[in-house]
Amino acid sequence: RQQTIPINQQLDNLLQQQIAKNREIMKSLFKTVILCGRNNFALRGRRDDDPRNESLQGNFQALLTFRIDSGDRVLEEHLQNAPRNATYVSKTIQNEMIAVVGKFITDHLSREIRESRYFSILADEAADVSNKENLSVVIRYVDETKTIREEFLGFYLCEEGTAGVAIKNIIVKAVADLGLSMDDCRGQCYDGAGNMAGRLNGASSLITQSHPKAIYVHCMK
Repeated sequence: RQQTIPINQQLDNLLQQQIAKNREIMKSLFKTVILCGRNNFALRGRRDDDPRNESLQGNFQALLTFRIDSGDRVLEEHLQNAPRNATYVSKTIQNEMIAVVGKFITDHLSREIRESRYFSILADEAADVSNKENLSVVIRYVDETKTIREEFLGFYLCEEGTAGVAIKNIIVKAVADLGLSMDDCRGQCYDGAGNMAGRLNGASSLITQSHPKAIYVHCMK
């Protein structure tokens, strides 16, 4: 007599199969996002209007097509059969995947720096294409292999202006967001502009007032 599988076990097996399939689909999508990031490809560019029209595809959509042409049958079946509102390739989903990858990178970086404990801050201002001032922030530390590392944290919009106190607040918040303590900061490196290096109201001086061991050094450009 053939043994009957309980209905709850059958449903659980179907659920596990669907989860495994969804993971394969998401793996293809995330690998494409990571490829774009590592090679400095814009995901969308000027066009990303219709994934089925090659002339209207952005880089992300075009690379998915390339994956399918190279034999990714799970992705091909997904894009052919999934409802139009559940393909997971829209601009919104692309942005969410970028955020997830970014969070994974910063979490890993945070763990590495906490294990090293001590670090230095490097920062500089830059205007974007819309002429808004941003602060680029880099962390310098020694990793577990005794290698000096400099890792870019990101661009931070100078919403409160570019005065020394505003720059100082951005730096302190960026460090806190990474799960680090400014008490472990042992160095600051900026250019010689007044708002960065000013003896009274420069960001470096304001940070040193609260954290005396964070010694300021002029950048070597």
